[in-house]
Amino acid sequence: MNSAELTDLYRSHAPLVHARARRLLGSEADDVVQEVFLRLVRRAPPADHAEQWINSITTHLCLDRLRRQRLRSDAWQVELSAHLDV
Repeated sequence: MNSAELTDLYRSHAPLVHARARRLLGSEADDVVQEVFLRLVRRAPPADHAEQWINSITTHLCLDRLRRQRLRSDAWQVELSAHLDV
């Protein structure tokens, strides 16, 4: 993938990636946009699959972040409960 193709993909899809990530994650949306396009540069899917790939990676990254947030929250609650029960 050359730089012109990457620039076109970024211009056309970054706002959509950001909007989706913002709806799901709030303030972490900028990080998701950066990660999606960093992965795009590293893996360079075929041009005819790039849009589908971007959407898929965006969804997976957001879901992974939501899972990590939930796990951290659960761990914090267990720790707090342990201290309160003592």
